[in-house]
Amino acid sequence: MKALIIALALCSSYFISAQADYADTLAQENKKYIAWASPSKATHVYGLMFNVWPEEKLPLPKIYGVEFNICPLGIFAPFLHTLYSLDINKLMRITDSKADSVNFKTFKKVNGLQIGLINTEPTIINGLDINASSNSESVTNGITISLASNYHYVINGLTFAVIGNSDYKCRGVQIALFNACADLKGVQIGLWNKNQKRSMPFINWCFR
Repeated sequence: MKALIIALALCSSYFISAQADYADTLAQENKKYIAWASPSKATHVYGLMFNVWPEEKLPLPKIYGVEFNICPLGIFAPFLHTLYSLDINKLMRITDSKADSVNFKTFKKVNGLQIGLINTEPTIINGLDINASSNSESVTNGITISLASNYHYVINGLTFAVIGNSDYKCRGVQIALFNACADLKGVQIGLWNKNQKRSMPFINWCFR
């Protein structure tokens, strides 16, 4: 009987503690619906997020829907980033940043569509990513399309740029005039392609 009472007491204390932790978690969440703008204290946005200015707080919010980057600094980004991308030596340099050592838990997460002039915030994009100039320091599970260049930590899917892709890890396809990848399992299509195994014009690959 004593053993039963002790067991019930332990179970009750565990249940109360779990309920309290769950209540604290809910209290820390700040959910917004339909449309919102950054910077803000929102932790979850369901709908349309207007990214007016890059967030400085960590972790960054989770967005379920569409993020539209309208940061005023992005007005000059397409031209400047296109000029930077024309430095082929930098573009074709296989990056030494180790994606495995990056703390992706602090990244902003977009489940749906990310669209704008440029995306420079650390972001995990599950879906479609479209930029007038470039995407940098991100993880994309889906498709990235940029008019200038892309610099991914990880790309699982398709990354397309007019000038070049310079990604650390790619599991899929790179398409651009110039492609570079330190850890490729897939195919590169472009004027010149470089991966951990070889450099080749027009089409290159590595599946190990």
